[in-house]
Amino acid sequence: MKKRVRNRHTSSKLIYTGHDKTPTNIQLIQYNESGHTEIKTNEIQSILSMISDDKVSWIRVSGMNDPELIIQLMKDFSLNIMDAKDVLSVHHIITV
Repeated sequence: MKKRVRNRHTSSKLIYTGHDKTPTNIQLIQYNESGHTEIKTNEIQSILSMISDDKVSWIRVSGMNDPELIIQLMKDFSLNIMDAKDVLSVHHIITV
């Protein structure tokens, strides 16, 4: 019988391994030549709806205690989900 080996690098269960208890917060900062706005929310859909081509958008995430929110944010912006391991695992060696 073959032994089933699970690839630890593709595990669907990612957890925050740090000790910081700062709650996860998402801030959308947008600017253009006429000014800037800052919005704090953890509603990813509202952030997606506010992004437009006439503004530069910067998303700031602080606190890593909600891995599901961070993973969903990465998926919604088509980021490689394997990068979530680099973000959430404080002792993980970052791969380039």
